[in-house]
Amino acid sequence: MKTKFSHLLKKEYFITVRDGGILEMLVYGSSFTFLLCILVRYVPDLSNSLVEILLPAFWTLYVTSIFRFFLKSNREEIEKGIFYSQLLLGVSETKIFYSKLITGILVSLLLLYSQAFILVFLLAIPDLTARLFAALTYCSIAIPCLAVISELCAIISISGNKAEVIMPIISFPLLILLSTATLQISESVFLTGSFNDAEYWLKLILGLSIILLLFAPRLFKFLITGIGRKI
Repeated sequence: MKTKFSHLLKKEYFITVRDGGILEMLVYGSSFTFLLCILVRYVPDLSNSLVEILLPAFWTLYVTSIFRFFLKSNREEIEKGIFYSQLLLGVSETKIFYSKLITGILVSLLLLYSQAFILVFLLAIPDLTARLFAALTYCSIAIPCLAVISELCAIISISGNKAEVIMPIISFPLLILLSTATLQISESVFLTGSFNDAEYWLKLILGLSIILLLFAPRLFKFLITGIGRKI
């Protein structure tokens, strides 16, 4: 029996909404964004400290929220046997992966824009509001790549199959590279209004995203097949 991809997307939507995953992540991300605003308010010469302090702190909080969302979403489906049931029904591992990835990307976009709006609204820095919002939202370029890394790391950590060895190999180099590129692009957008000065970093993110989107499903298939055997 073949399962339509649209049915998997509906399943992801209902699980995310019903279990309150979106609301919980928005509250979690917004709370830390609010605290970040309070802390940044005490930084002297704020307008010149946005690139050095605010953008890296915002990105760090955002990545933490995304990882938390993917980890919670995958753990619930594994514990409830949803993954295993889909495998028994003959659902392709690739379809499962891309359905979770698309849902994660949409949720990540929602969180990014909501956090950016809250941050810009609360800081209300004259003459810098538009540039700051643009710099924050240009982080969306990295969302597909970040979503793939988060999904794989979530499955690896839950599976427990040599997670302490595989996790650092996959997550640390990729996250450092992705974070560096994203912050370089955001800095360029904030300072110049475009990412022309960060064209190299943009190409790097796009190339990394394509590579991960092509090869990640194979690793995902290996991981959830192993989880299914344990169950």
